[in-house]
Amino acid sequence: RAPTLHRLGIQAFEPRLVDGKAIQLHPLVCKAFNADFDGDQMAVHIPLSATAQAEARVLMLSTHNLFSPADGSPIVSPQQDIVLGNYYLTMDKAETVTPEGIVSFTKESRPFSDGELGRVIVTPIIDAETGEVVAEAADIIRPELFEKLKANPAGFKAFSVGTHYRFGSAEDAILAYESGKLDLHEYIRLREGEDGKPLAITVGRIIFNEIVPQALRYQNMAFGKKQLTKLIADVFATAGQEAVIIFLDDMKAQGFKWAAKAGITFAMTDMQSPPSRATILRETEEQVADVMKQFRRGYVTYGERKAKTLKLWTDATAQIGEEIVKNISKFNPISIVTTSGARGSIKQVSQLSGMRGLMSDPFGQIIDSLPVKSNFHEGLSTLEYFVTTHGARKGLADTALRTADAGYLTRRLVDVAQDVIIREVNCGTSNGIYVQTISEGKGAAENIIEPLVERLRGRTSLEDVLHPETKEVIVPKEGVFTPELARAVVDAGVTRVGLRSVLNCESRQGVCGTCYGLDLATSKAVEIGVAVGIIAAQSIGEPGTQLTMRTFHTGGVASQNQLTGVAGVRRQRSANLAFIYADSQDGRLSLDQEEGSAREKQRQVQQLLKVAEEQVGGLLRVVELFEARNPKGEAIITEFGGKIAEIKTEGLRRVYVHTRVKVGDDAKNIRNAVSAEDIMDPVKGEPIVTAGSDITERLAKKIRDAGYETILVVKDKVVPYRGELEVSVGEEVEPGHRLTDGPLSPQKVLDLQGARGVQEYLVREVQRVYKQQGVDINDKHIEVIVRQMLKKRKIADAGDTDFLQGQVIDRFDIEDENRRMDQRETPGKAATSLPVLLGITEASLATESFLSAASFQKTTRVLTEAAVRGKRDMLVGLKENVIIGRLIPAGTGLAQYRALDVVMANGEAIQLEPQERKRVPLDLQEELSALDTYKQASAASLGADDTPAP
Repeated sequence: RAPTLHRLGIQAFEPRLVDGKAIQLHPLVCKAFNADFDGDQMAVHIPLSATAQAEARVLMLSTHNLFSPADGSPIVSPQQDIVLGNYYLTMDKAETVTPEGIVSFTKESRPFSDGELGRVIVTPIIDAETGEVVAEAADIIRPELFEKLKANPAGFKAFSVGTHYRFGSAEDAILAYESGKLDLHEYIRLREGEDGKPLAITVGRIIFNEIVPQALRYQNMAFGKKQLTKLIADVFATAGQEAVIIFLDDMKAQGFKWAAKAGITFAMTDMQSPPSRATILRETEEQVADVMKQFRRGYVTYGERKAKTLKLWTDATAQIGEEIVKNISKFNPISIVTTSGARGSIKQVSQLSGMRGLMSDPFGQIIDSLPVKSNFHEGLSTLEYFVTTHGARKGLADTALRTADAGYLTRRLVDVAQDVIIREVNCGTSNGIYVQTISEGKGAAENIIEPLVERLRGRTSLEDVLHPETKEVIVPKEGVFTPELARAVVDAGVTRVGLRSVLNCESRQGVCGTCYGLDLATSKAVEIGVAVGIIAAQSIGEPGTQLTMRTFHTGGVASQNQLTGVAGVRRQRSANLAFIYADSQDGRLSLDQEEGSAREKQRQVQQLLKVAEEQVGGLLRVVELFEARNPKGEAIITEFGGKIAEIKTEGLRRVYVHTRVKVGDDAKNIRNAVSAEDIMDPVKGEPIVTAGSDITERLAKKIRDAGYETILVVKDKVVPYRGELEVSVGEEVEPGHRLTDGPLSPQKVLDLQGARGVQEYLVREVQRVYKQQGVDINDKHIEVIVRQMLKKRKIADAGDTDFLQGQVIDRFDIEDENRRMDQRETPGKAATSLPVLLGITEASLATESFLSAASFQKTTRVLTEAAVRGKRDMLVGLKENVIIGRLIPAGTGLAQYRALDVVMANGEAIQLEPQERKRVPLDLQEELSALDTYKQASAASLGADDTPAP
C-alpha cells in the first residue's frame, strides 16, 4: 500500500479463493500497512522467477513479519472490533463487599444479607488490623466466615465476590452459560485451574482461554488492547512462531464473533454529564473573575493573568474528566469502547459529556477569554462553535503540511544512511558507550523518558556486567542482553552499563553485527547483509507524521509558528531587536562594547536574537537536531567548569564561577584574571595575591615561579533576562552546562564535551520528542544516523601527510595515512584531527559516492566537483547500484551470497562454494552447466564486474 513508509508497507501473501470480486485483506496486517476501509487502494504484484518467489516466501511473507523493526514490539496486534470483542468477552461483574454494604458493578448498593453465604471470593479477604489473609481468592464464604463478617464488617478490607456457582470443568461452565443459566461476566468457581488449583473466573474468560496455548492458561483478567499485545509477545516467547500465528487468527475470529454478539451501540443517554459539572464551572468562573479584577487593578501583569486563567480552565477540564470516569458505569458502551482501547480516549469522552475546554486561535495561541464550556451532548453555542472552527481547520491544514515534512525528513535520513550495511560479524573494537536511564527533571518532578531496561534489550555488552553485591557475572563480555537478562541487570541495582554501539564500530564500510546487536524484528543476531541504515531511516521517518508541528509558547514573545513569508519574519526580528535594545538601555543587558569591533557587536546581537526566539517541538525539533542546526530559543551555557560562587541580578544578570586554570609556562593564561583564593608564597609564607584581586603580569610571573600548576580564578558569564536560571549558588557545573532552560547547540556540545557528549545529547533529545508523542524507537536506529553525522574529521595539524590544514576527511582515511607515516623507513609526523558534526543533508552530499550525492540534491555542483577531482565511484552503497541498474549489494544481493551455487540432490538443497564444484556427481553436472548458462546471460545484462568467481 502506498505510501510505503517502512518495509512492512510491502508484504507477501499466499492467495486464498474467496467469494466475490474484491481482493480481501487480513485485518491484522492493517496496522503495518496503515490501511483502513474507507476507500484505500492497494497494488498486487506477482513474483515471477523462482528466486523472486523464494525471496517473497522467506523474507516478505506476512507471517514472518510479526514484529516491528523499529522497537521489536508485535506489529500484528489487534485493533478496533477485535479488541472490542475480546474485551467484552473477558469483562467481569464482581460485587464489592464493604463495611457499609455490597456495591454492585452498576454502582448501586444493597445491605449485607444471608444471601452472601456460599458465594465465591474473587479477591482475598484481608483483616483490616493485622493485614493477614483470612480467606484466599477462589475460596467460598462458608458459614463460620460469614458469621465473622456479619459480626464485624468493619474489621475487614473491602473485597469482591462472585456467584454461588461451582463447576468441575470448563466444559460444564460453558454448557451452563449456553443453556442460559449463567451470565457471561459473572464469577464462578472452577475446580481445574492452573496446577489443578481452584480458580475464581468468568465464563467469558474460560471461553477466551480456549484459544490460548496450554502453557499460558489460565489468563484471568480483562483483555484490552495493551494486554492482548503483551499476550501475543508472551505466546511468541513461550510457544514460538507457529503457535503465535494460530493464536492470532483464533483471536481475530473470536473478537469479531463476540463484538457482533455483544451488539455494543451508543445512544445519547449513554453520555452522562457528571453531577458536579455545574459546580466546577461556577467555581472556576468566579476564580477567573478574581484574576481579571487583580489585573485591572494592576496587581498582576498581562502575562501572569493569561497564565493563571489558562491554568484555571485546564484544571477545570481535567477535573470534569476525572468526575466522568468516576461516575460512568463499567458496562456503559462508551466506557467499554474507550477502556478496551478499541477507539477513542478519555479526553474524547470528556468532550462528549464534560466540556470541550480551551481552543486555539489561527496563530496557535490559546484563546483564554473564551473557553468552550459546553459539550457535544448538549451542543455548542454559536460563538463557541465559531471559536472551535479555528482549531479544527488548523488541525487539517497542519496534517497536510506535516505529511510533506515527514516525507522529506525520511528521504534525507535514507540518503545519509543508505550505505550502512552489516558487513562483518565482529569488528573487535574495545570501545563502546555507557548508558543509563534517560530522564528529565530532578527529584519528585523527575520524568523517565526511557528506562534502562529498554535501552539494554537486544544490545551487546562491552564488558562483564557484575552484580554490585555478589560480584557474579550477570552478562559476560560480548554477551547479548535478552529481555530477561536486561531485567536481571536492572533488578540487581546496576544503573550504568557499557554497551557495544555502532557509534564506535571500527568497520570500514557499514557496521558489524556485534556492535549493532540483535535484529529487533526477529530477536536473533543480525545477519550479514542487512541494510540497517535503511531500517533506521524508516523507523525514525515512519512515525514522523504522528509528531506534532508544535512550537512551544514562552512568555512575552509573540508566537513564532505563523510567520508567513519574509515580511512576517522581518517583523518578528525587529520586534525582538526592540526588546534587546530596550533591555540594554535599561541596563538589564550589556553587549561587551568595550572590547571588539562593530562586527563582534553584531554577532552578539545575533546570538541574543537566537535566545529571544521560541523553542520548537515535535517534528521541527527532530529536523533541527538531525540537521545539527543552532536551535531556536537556545539555552545560554557556561564554557568553563567549576563551582558557582554567586549570581548577581542588579543591573546585569551575571553568574560567577570559580574555575581551575592551568598556569602555563609563560603564565599568559592567568594574566588579568581575578583570583578566587589567597595564593601564598611557599618561601615567605605571605600571600602573593588575595582572593578577589586582579592578577597583574608581574604577579602572574610570581605565581608561576612559586611552582603553582593550577590556580582557582573567578570567571563570569552575562545571562540576559530571557528564561529562568537553571543553576544555583554552590552547584558544580561542567563545561557545556545550561545556565537557562532551552535546547543546546550540538556544535557547542561537540566543542565542549567532545564527540561522546554530542552523541549522547542527540540520542537523548531525539528520544525525548518521540516519547512525548508515545512513539517507541530503539536507540540503535538513532545511533546509526548519528554515526553518519560524525564520520568526518577536520585536519588540525597535517604533520608530514599530504593533507591540508582545515581539510575535512573521512576518519578511516586519516587513520590509513597515519599508519603509512608510521611504517615509513623514517617515521613521519602523523596528522592530528578534530571531529566534525555535519547535518544529515551535508553528510549526504559529503559521501564518497558521487552518484549517490548527485541523485540527492545540488546535482550540478556534485557532478562538476566530481569531474574536476577525477573521482571514481566504487559502487559500495545501494543508491549508486540502483542508478546503474545492478543488484543492490545488500541482503540476498551480497556478492558473497551470490557466489554460492545451490543444487537439489535427493530433494535436499545443497550449497556449494565455488571450489567444491569438482566433487559434484554426474547427474548434477547438467544442472550446474544450466546454471552457468543462466549466470553468463545475467552477467551480460548486469555488466562484466558482476560475474561470480568461476
